[in-house]
Amino acid sequence: MSDAKTGLQLKTSNVDTWWLYDDGGLNILLPYVLTNRVVKEKLPLRIFALPKQNCKLEESQKSIETLLAMYRIDYSQLKLVNGLYDAPDEDSWALFESIVGHYKSKEQSECYVTEEELIKQHTKTSRYLRLREVVLENSSEAGMIVMSLPIPRRNAVSPPLYMAWLEMLSRDLPPMLFVRGNNTPVLGV
Repeated sequence: MSDAKTGLQLKTSNVDTWWLYDDGGLNILLPYVLTNRVVKEKLPLRIFALPKQNCKLEESQKSIETLLAMYRIDYSQLKLVNGLYDAPDEDSWALFESIVGHYKSKEQSECYVTEEELIKQHTKTSRYLRLREVVLENSSEAGMIVMSLPIPRRNAVSPPLYMAWLEMLSRDLPPMLFVRGNNTPVLGV
């Protein structure tokens, strides 16, 4: 599917948004506008979100549905994603190692990743690798994916490691737009 006026080409009619953090709603608003205004015909918007911690799945689902209804966000599917804390497959680790391997160094530098940093960031890396697997399972056939941009922590994560995480989240997937709001609500006034 393509729109001659904007040049936006979608291989299917779904736009998937992965709402990983509540940072003001920009990650929901942008794909909503895309699916309703950018192409000639309305496209289905599928929303994937994480359940709230310490909250039952049904309660989280109801809470998100209420929020989306309050702001009149029309969507075709809402799916709460579980299993992000499961261990990623060995194939995912191997791919990650092949990406980050070019930037490994024993010396501390913002241009390289040290073994110490990889050990320190193992849990977060594991979560991003698992997220990649879940996104591949659910959105590999989407026309476009919009995902919350992980927060880059200055002086906590080296630029090469952060970029390796982004590469893992977007590799072998449809066109992807990473979005990061500034915690100012954009849904409604």
